[in-house]
Amino acid sequence: MLQNICKNDLYEITIHGFRHTHATLLLEAGVAPKVISERLGHASIQITLNLYAHVTEKMETAVPNIFATVMGTTAIYNNLYNSPQKKNRQTL
Repeated sequence: MLQNICKNDLYEITIHGFRHTHATLLLEAGVAPKVISERLGHASIQITLNLYAHVTEKMETAVPNIFATVMGTTAIYNNLYNSPQKKNRQTL
């Protein structure tokens, strides 16, 4: 197995690393933290959130679109931030 890791330029991941990745990917996919907490066998949801709820890049980039959808302004947001001039805008 170590040969495959080195041959394919992969990182070696411990069992704990797989657990952490599992929890992070579920959070990133929008699974409720309570469900993840139960899957991991934590006594409380707070343990799960303290250990695994760091913000990934995917989560961070999804926030503006989610908020725009909630506010009913998706089209306006997309026009402003997905245009070629986006690089020149720092705030809305």
